[in-house]
Amino acid sequence: MVEALLEKPITLFRQGDIDGALAELQDTLASNGDVAELHHMWAEFANMKNMEAQDDVIPGRKIMNAYKKACLLYTSPSPRDKRQSR
Repeated sequence: MVEALLEKPITLFRQGDIDGALAELQDTLASNGDVAELHHMWAEFANMKNMEAQDDVIPGRKIMNAYKKACLLYTSPSPRDKRQSR
């Protein structure tokens, strides 16, 4: 499932459309906010955009919050894990 969600932003990025990739990730995150990989990829692409512009086009705090959300989601137990621990 995650691969399907990442396919379009990765394609846009490979085509050199980092703004399109970020917009696609933002749209996808609206309905899939529990997918750590989406937050992580958004943060990575946002960092790349800032590096390319040599400016903080996207505020660092927003990028760090995306990394933080990804880390929390990566380390939190899944609903399946919670059911099995009962």
